[in-house]
Amino acid sequence: IGLLDRPMPAAAALLALAWGDGLGGLAGRRWGKLRYPVIGGKHKTVEGSLAVALLSAAGIACASAWFGAPVAPAVIAVTALVAAVVEGLAPRATDNVAVPAAVLVCLETMA
Repeated sequence: IGLLDRPMPAAAALLALAWGDGLGGLAGRRWGKLRYPVIGGKHKTVEGSLAVALLSAAGIACASAWFGAPVAPAVIAVTALVAAVVEGLAPRATDNVAVPAAVLVCLETMA
């Protein structure tokens, strides 16, 4: 992966982690009503997962704009959805690695 030549995917992955995973969890704890169980004993909320997807999409779009590396809206949407699914299904304490890795792989393969 040419991260030094193409820093946008790495930046998008970190923004998806910071904004999506970080703030999505906060949104789920604050406004989450619709809970669902996940393997490993965690409980997630639909509202938190939606926040992860939306905030990950925002992070990816911001990284794309900042680095002047256009990413198609469909690619942003699919990548953000993948980030939300990975965050929701990741075993306890692994989402901080899994979310940026998933975003990086998606952007490296689709963008």
